[in-house]
Amino acid sequence: PAVVGTGDTFTVTMNVVNNGAANALNVTPALSGTITGGVGFVGLLTSPTPVAINGGGNHAFTWTFSATGDATITFTANVSATDGCARSPCQSICGTR
Repeated sequence: PAVVGTGDTFTVTMNVVNNGAANALNVTPALSGTITGGVGFVGLLTSPTPVAINGGGNHAFTWTFSATGDATITFTANVSATDGCARSPCQSICGTR
């Protein structure tokens, strides 16, 4: 959400699409945040675990936070996985929001 009040719970969701034909194994999401313009803080309540994503498939990873003060936070997400055929690591930066 664009605006969250102090004490509110909010979620951040990252949808990962496997555009390849091979399965993506151990797909592991990572999320970081930069707080600016205030003294706020967010408390992590839940976070996703690694999954496998079939070729052509997708998966939504969701984090749940609690806002504890006024500030602006920008989240950046990325994901890493292992190619199911080659068994080699691959990584992709998914974006900033």
